[in-house]
Amino acid sequence: MRWRSGKPDVLPGKGKSGGARVCYLYLKQNDVIYLLYVFTKGDADNLSADGKKAMRVLAQHIKNEYP
Repeated sequence: MRWRSGKPDVLPGKGKSGGARVCYLYLKQNDVIYLLYVFTKGDADNLSADGKKAMRVLAQHIKNEYP
């Protein structure tokens, strides 16, 4: 998922990929996208194992609450 604010230097010096990661959950049946977490690649290249587990738990909670 890519997003631009229209401002060329949202994350200066990060090139085309924007230098950020976006974790989101798309529920097709509700046609809704939940923004779960955003972080810069400078903070981490990817989520840690604990971070991935937390995203799975959060996604499952959202699916259970908003079927």
